[in-house]
Amino acid sequence: MNKNKIALALLIPTLAFSLLLIMGCSTQAVPVNQTPTTPTATPTTSPQTQNPTKITVKTPPKISGITMTEVAKHNSESDCWMAINGKVYNVTSYITSHPGGGAILLGCSKDATSLFEGRHSQNAHNILQNYYLDNLK
Repeated sequence: MNKNKIALALLIPTLAFSLLLIMGCSTQAVPVNQTPTTPTATPTTSPQTQNPTKITVKTPPKISGITMTEVAKHNSESDCWMAINGKVYNVTSYITSHPGGGAILLGCSKDATSLFEGRHSQNAHNILQNYYLDNLK
């Protein structure tokens, strides 16, 4: 009985290796500095599951270095940019949330550094970063 177990133990790896060769699998070694690649499946969709409406989201172009002339053009409650500490911010969407009410409008289209620095906490500085556009030229 022990001889049968030994023969079977030797036969199983041989059969497994033979099966790999028959199925066309490769036993080629991969160099240490490379990662083996595995083909990935590309999802396919049937005509019934395709979405006929394609939504394209446009990201606004990155403005590089904004001049005060450009900042001055954004001077209203519906379009308010300001410069603070050499950086330009579009705070239009924050106007209605501003704890100081309409006082924020005093900085629209201007260098509002002195208005901002004298009256705002660190938390306000953190909030301001959400509205950053670019550095002032």
